[in-house]
Amino acid sequence: MHRLFIFVFIAATFWITTAAFADVQRGLRNYQEILAGRKRVEQLSPVELQEVLQVHEAVKSQQGGNTGENQFEVVAAVRGCKYFVVEQGVSYSLVEDWLCSRPRRGDTGYGNVNSYGIKEVNLDGSRCSIYVDDWMLSKSRALEKMADKCQ
Repeated sequence: MHRLFIFVFIAATFWITTAAFADVQRGLRNYQEILAGRKRVEQLSPVELQEVLQVHEAVKSQQGGNTGENQFEVVAAVRGCKYFVVEQGVSYSLVEDWLCSRPRRGDTGYGNVNSYGIKEVNLDGSRCSIYVDDWMLSKSRALEKMADKCQ
């Protein structure tokens, strides 16, 4: 009976490890496809999105911890509109300017814009407050949302 228990335990451990390895492989493959532009974030299932985010976090930690991990770039801004789009990692966020000098395309900043809410960030060397209206968007979806807000 004891041997049967050990055999079942080892078999279950191997099966779980194999399944987890397959998930990591799928996450890595999707991550590479997104970076290469062959796949978009919104094409992923919720499970695949979680796998890609886990791979992204692992890549960031391998690149030296906190160095530049929260860097973002303004990729779209419209004069007269308080909304703009930023790219951080593999996704885009729609951001509302609260207490910042008007951002321009190409401006860089530091801070986490990958979740909803009010954020304190550094944008082009100045501390300011922004509101992340939506996040984990594709570039095209973020631009659509900005166009709707800026009408």
